[in-house]
Amino acid sequence: MRFMKKAVAAGAILVAAMGGAVVSPTSASAAVTAPPPDGHLYAWLDINAGEYYHCRWVGNDDNWTNCTDWDGVARNMHDRASSVQNRGYTKEVNLYNDAGQRGAWRCLSRGEFWPDLRNVRFNRGSSETGYNYPMENRISSHLWVSSC
Repeated sequence: MRFMKKAVAAGAILVAAMGGAVVSPTSASAAVTAPPPDGHLYAWLDINAGEYYHCRWVGNDDNWTNCTDWDGVARNMHDRASSVQNRGYTKEVNLYNDAGQRGAWRCLSRGEFWPDLRNVRFNRGSSETGYNYPMENRISSHLWVSSC
């Protein structure tokens, strides 16, 4: 019983640290509900949105070599992301293996946060480069879309 109480308390602390995020029980990719929308797609260098190094976008980007963080500092996230989050208002985001919105892709729904891309694979475009590869350090571009 004591172990159970400690586990519940640790879980509550983790949820609070993630900004109230809750793990989705139906997702094999360990998707997590994101904070309120702000119109951006986010990508972090580290798993679990760790550290400060990240990029964010409002529109489409055909090459993640040039992006900016929330302070406007130029960054490079091409083939470097380890976690991603869609805080868009109305759109989903296709994340592509190659620059120019090419290669295999996977769709990130509104409100989703994938904290560890080692466990998420490109699952669309079966004849394209990167199909079924883990997404960590392989995303090169994205495109906002109406639905997944």
